[in-house]
Amino acid sequence: MFSQERHRDLLALLEQRRRATNAELLRALRISEATLRRDLAELEDAGLVVRFHGGAAHPAYLHGEPTYEQRSREGRAQKVAIGEAAAALVPAQQTVFLDAGTTCVEVGRALATRSDVVVVTGSIAFAHAARDAAAKIIVIGGELRGVTSALVGGLAQSWLDQLNADWAFVGASGLDAEGPSTTELSESAVKQAMLRRARHRVVVADASKWGQAAAVRFARWADVDSWVTAGAPRDAVATVERAGPRVLSARTANPKENR
Repeated sequence: MFSQERHRDLLALLEQRRRATNAELLRALRISEATLRRDLAELEDAGLVVRFHGGAAHPAYLHGEPTYEQRSREGRAQKVAIGEAAAALVPAQQTVFLDAGTTCVEVGRALATRSDVVVVTGSIAFAHAARDAAAKIIVIGGELRGVTSALVGGLAQSWLDQLNADWAFVGASGLDAEGPSTTELSESAVKQAMLRRARHRVVVADASKWGQAAAVRFARWADVDSWVTAGAPRDAVATVERAGPRVLSARTANPKENR
């Protein structure tokens, strides 16, 4: 079995059980102890599992919000379409700040195929996926927030305060008439730093986030230039465009997802 298949099965098992001992994982997956140790170490480095003495847990077991894996599967077609549409905005020879949200990772996947851009990111999940990227990838320092696979904290902010970018792509947990929001203060600070240090500021989020403001507002609509989305209702588009940003609607492969 290839490592990607083992990782997928291991994550699916932990998502179902929330936590498991090493003995339980060995019985369920039928792999060696050495292979399990190696797989858990790689997944922990990517922020996808939390190891403890004698076992491992999904980050959702320790945190009250959905895991990165759960969020990455929701609205997958829309996120891919948004990522491709957002990446298409970036001309050659540009530097891009890339946030750690699951939709931002799809922007990164589209940019990673290009040798004419530099991507600066705090997303461990994207960095893991971009090991063979044609683009130049720079990963900022910081404290790992495992549930979102994001690097946050003072070190992350100090990195960003020394850098400038042509573009910033940031995700959001919630959107409403006032602007985008997120669930956690440390991630909000990183998003704000990226927006502050970029010339073109773009929110990437699908329409399911509309009308669901999260706990921490990190920007007003007047603070961003564009919202790249998919399936957004007309009233949401009109509300945001009245505030200043342009709204770009990506088309997905499934016609039912285009409104």
